[in-house]
Amino acid sequence: MRIVVLGAGAVGLTVAAKLSRVAGVHAVARKRHAGAVRERGFLMTGIRGEGAYRFSCSEDLPDAWRDADCYIIAAKSTDTGA
Repeated sequence: MRIVVLGAGAVGLTVAAKLSRVAGVHAVARKRHAGAVRERGFLMTGIRGEGAYRFSCSEDLPDAWRDADCYIIAAKSTDTGA
């Protein structure tokens, strides 16, 4: 299964990290988050668990991921145009 997480901030990156253990995941995040995940991976600590996660992450959705099986939208409502 291939999953895309759009609007990946704190919540979206946590969801992407957990799902990356059982599926292919790509997260679309802001530039600084995408760069950090690409360079260092995602380190999770706290009540959601401990672990280091690696998954693809960028500022835009690559063409190769447009046919994903599932899309999760994790953006804040204040960041949408609605």
